[in-house]
Amino acid sequence: MKGLAVSSLLNSSLFRAVIGSRLHDCEFVVFFDCPLGASPAHHVQDVVAIVWNVTKLDLDVYNVQSERELVEAAIAPRGAGDLRLFEVGAYQGHPMFAEPSRTLFLVRPDTQARLSIAQMLLPIVDCAEALSA
Repeated sequence: MKGLAVSSLLNSSLFRAVIGSRLHDCEFVVFFDCPLGASPAHHVQDVVAIVWNVTKLDLDVYNVQSERELVEAAIAPRGAGDLRLFEVGAYQGHPMFAEPSRTLFLVRPDTQARLSIAQMLLPIVDCAEALSA
């Protein structure tokens, strides 16, 4: 992340990754802006290492996907809009979404607002009830 210019983020794309820290024994869904031409996995690893104050070796980065890939893979209908970016799987044909308390936004302010609005619309599902059905 050394030498990362603010102007490079103006020419960036939105990505999402799952990142775990062995040191802190945690895992988060991370939305991030990646400068065009940069490797999204390496970029987010650099940024999260700084934010979490760990070395890059302490991080596991996987399921890195672009906004386009997330929308194309979503099972929620088109009308769900940005809510589809939060899909992390499916259960009995219904989408499952990232847990808000385990989601991190490392994005521009306008993207932060957009994602925050979508996150507020996440359906609240009682997992115990869903599993017993």
